[in-house]
This record gives sequence, C-alpha cells and structure tokens, in this order.
Amino acid sequence: MQSEFEVTLSSSRKRSDIDIIASILGEAREGARKTRIMYRCNLSHRQLQVYLKFLLAMKLLKLISEERGSKTNFYQATTKGRSFLDTYFKLKELMRVEARCLVEENEVAAKEAQEGEGE
Repeated sequence: MQSEFEVTLSSSRKRSDIDIIASILGEAREGARKTRIMYRCNLSHRQLQVYLKFLLAMKLLKLISEERGSKTNFYQATTKGRSFLDTYFKLKELMRVEARCLVEENEVAAKEAQEGEGE
C-alpha cells in the first residue's frame, strides 16, 4: 500500500518544464524527427515549437538535415543535452531514494505511536 507521501510524489497533475525537456531530449538522444518527438512526448505542435526553439538556443539539441535541400530534418541531443539528461535521471533517482527513506521513517514513527497508545 502506498503512503500519502508516495502518492503525492508520483501523481503530479502536470509535468514540469524540466520533465518535458528531459522527455524531448530522451527521444532525440539518437536523433528523431519533429513528429516523433511531438507524439512520443505528448505535446501539441505549438508546445513543441516553443521547446525546440528553447533547446536549440540552449545548445541542448541540434538540427541535422538528412540531405542538402531536403525538408527532412532530425533533432539530436548534443553532448550538453545528453549530460543534462544523465543529471536529470540521477536527480530523479536520488529523489526516489530520499522519498523511500522518508516513507520508512514515517512508518516506523506510526508503529511506535500505535504501540505507545496500546500501553
């Protein structure tokens, strides 16, 4: 059974900008077309345009043309983008570990409180 704390952490109502950026970079890690990124990251075209512009400006993403004169463009995470993504996943894991520790501490405190009431 999940504690209230775990449920709150895992069921946020909306994704943060950081979560969306990580999702885009994850899809574009090896290169992806705009449509694939849009569908896989569950973004509207307008949202995608805003994030792509930002990620390109921050040099977390680069645009790659398949052939000269071709309209087929791929987006690929840069080294900086992959580093961001790695750091993002490390932080998420750290937060999970800390959340588990807090849950365990709360469970122990609740048990001790119940045992104290029973005496």
